Formats: sequence, C-alpha cells, structure tokens
Amino acid sequence: MTNLRFFEIIVLQILFVSCSSNKTLVDKIDTHYGKVKFYNESKKNNIQHIYASVDSLGFRSYYEFYPNKITKTSEVSKQMIYTVFDGDLPQDYGKNIYLKFSPLDKLILNHGNRILDSLGLKNFKRTNNGKAFIIEVNYYHGYPKNKSF
Repeated sequence: MTNLRFFEIIVLQILFVSCSSNKTLVDKIDTHYGKVKFYNESKKNNIQHIYASVDSLGFRSYYEFYPNKITKTSEVSKQMIYTVFDGDLPQDYGKNIYLKFSPLDKLILNHGNRILDSLGLKNFKRTNNGKAFIIEVNYYHGYPKNKSF
C-alpha cells in the first residue's frame, strides 16, 4: 500500500512540474559536432530568452540569447561564462580575456540569429560582427578559499 501511495505522489509531482514548465522546443538540428536543440523560455506569454542546448562528444554546453547579451556556458568549465564581444579584437588580445569563436560557435550563433528573426524578436541581441567571447569567471559561492585577485 505504501508503494502505491509513493507512486501516486511521484506521478502528481511529475505532472505538476511538466504542466508548469514554460519552455518550448523551437528547432532541432544535427551537426557534425553533435545535436543542437533550441528552446524558448517564456513567462506569461512573454519570451524571456532563447537558449540552445548542445550535446557534443558527451559534453553539454548552453548558448543563451537575451535582449542585452548572448552567453555561453559549458559543463567542462562551469565557473566560466563567455559573453559575445561585438567589437574589433586588439592585435595583441589576451587569450585569457578573449576566446575566438569556434566553427560550432559560429554555426549556433548564426542559427540563433535566424531563429530570433523567424520569431520576430527584434529586441534581442544579435551577433552582428562578433568574432569572440569575453571570458568571465563566476564564483557561485564567493571567492575560493586562500585565493585573491
């Protein structure tokens, strides 16, 4: 009897979570690098952001399109956030500050631009002439012990 009750609770929780989810699959593509799925996430029928989930060689990375920026995060380096940089790179740019777009980055960012256009989201950031990301270190739980900047 307790197993049946436990099962009912689990089913109700799954239904509650799935019904309250507000993400929608927009597009799915297969590339040489892996599978890419684009979602839009909305709140009260207002699209908050578009994101791409990339499963490449067993590692997952995410590209998020917002009105003011485009970011990339990865399971490989969870503490790093890569934000699209639209300006011209200096001749002697620091490789610890900038990360040039890979072919996968270019593919996803260009496809993301097309999705934003198809959805009529004119107020979202595009990758106009960007060539690289700016690398940001993000510590979720404060500064690491015995470390300083």
